[in-house]
Amino acid sequence: MLKNKLISRDLTVEDCARLPSLVRKVWNVDTTENYWKWKYFDCPFKIKCIVIENKDGDIVAIVSFWLRPAKFGSKVFSPGTIVDIMVAPKFRGGKAFGFIMKRIDMEIIKKIFIFGFPNPISHKLFLIFFGKYKAIDTNISIFVSVVNAGVFINSIKPVKKIAGNISRSFQKLHLRINRNKRILVQQVKAIGDEFDKLWEDVSREYYWIQNRGKDYIQWRYQQHPIHKYQIWKATEDNRIVGYLITTINKEPDRVRGMLIDWLVSRNRNDIFKEMLKTSCYWLVNQKVDLIETWLMHHEKQWLRVLKSNLFLKSKRSRLLLMGGGPDYNDPNFRKIDNFFFTIGDSDYLGAVNF
Repeated sequence: MLKNKLISRDLTVEDCARLPSLVRKVWNVDTTENYWKWKYFDCPFKIKCIVIENKDGDIVAIVSFWLRPAKFGSKVFSPGTIVDIMVAPKFRGGKAFGFIMKRIDMEIIKKIFIFGFPNPISHKLFLIFFGKYKAIDTNISIFVSVVNAGVFINSIKPVKKIAGNISRSFQKLHLRINRNKRILVQQVKAIGDEFDKLWEDVSREYYWIQNRGKDYIQWRYQQHPIHKYQIWKATEDNRIVGYLITTINKEPDRVRGMLIDWLVSRNRNDIFKEMLKTSCYWLVNQKVDLIETWLMHHEKQWLRVLKSNLFLKSKRSRLLLMGGGPDYNDPNFRKIDNFFFTIGDSDYLGAVNF
């Protein structure tokens, strides 16, 4: 039987040198051993990663989770973030995926609460396994601010260039007005203990939020072996009051600026606004064509700031799936308004944009 020719086991650090071969077969893109070591063995939290080997010792499938600490109400626990789901083409159609999902069902889904932002195919598969838990199946809206209008119109190059110059100039002018001089926003390299203090203070305002302390920020945004991130720190009266993360994603037909993550008091729209204006002004100067972020529908306080700074809701959205684990019997786990997610809670910008 095929099952007897497949072996399931936990990922080891030695496997990181073999994962690029699987990724090339599945996605036809190149990755590095260092990337996988960073992703699964340098992170400041536990992981659960299951690989499937064939009789020749080749890794033919992988399903993995980050067990990143989160605050939920008055307690702290470690939900599983769905990170990688890959099956080599020859082992699809239930041959390997059914095998690996049975192990996941026993070791993960029945034991811990998990969530993820999977692609449509993986989303449907996980939804089947989550069915018994009455999973939350929803979308997270994408908001976009157009910087270079010329990229989005069909016309001759001179017209596209003029449209781009006008829209970029308008963006810069808008971002320079109504600034708050009491709040200083700067791009920083040093991440000190003050970021832990910010997390400790602000996390009390959220019912569910994943840890965004110093160790996480350093690993996720400073030590990433491929992507470059910008860390914007807001201070008021020489005290840290918020941070915001940006990055630039270059694509064949456009350059996309991204607002990846932020942490700031929900009662301080003025701080979020100043971080947004400062970071977006920098992105505009870096010649991005648009600026994009995710936002959950109940985050009204951030929605007002985004809209006032030329962000519009896109037709696109990101799939969000949550469920599993004994804690899911708590009705608060099925109330979407309890949760705070940003792009930083996902694996959206990893080795590539799968």
